[in-house]
Amino acid sequence: MTGAIVLIALSPTVQVDLLHRPDALFPLKNPAIVTLPLSFLVAIVVSLARKEEGAAAKFAEAHRRMHLGEPVPAAATVVEIAVPKAPAEGTGDG
Repeated sequence: MTGAIVLIALSPTVQVDLLHRPDALFPLKNPAIVTLPLSFLVAIVVSLARKEEGAAAKFAEAHRRMHLGEPVPAAATVVEIAVPKAPAEGTGDG
């Protein structure tokens, strides 16, 4: 995001149109064509440089479940909701 803001500030939209300078340091009016691929590249580099501890074990467990068809434990998937029971007939005030 910082790169996009800097490139917008250096673009002709700001430098020429708003500040009335003769030329801009960055030639494109819309820096998205540069910043979008750059952001993807930074995301890939960071994800490859910083390995998450335990990620291999989590992946192996998910891979095993996917191929063996083991169900997820019931406690992890079922949410129990307490529903009040209606009073039995003949026990009410009346």
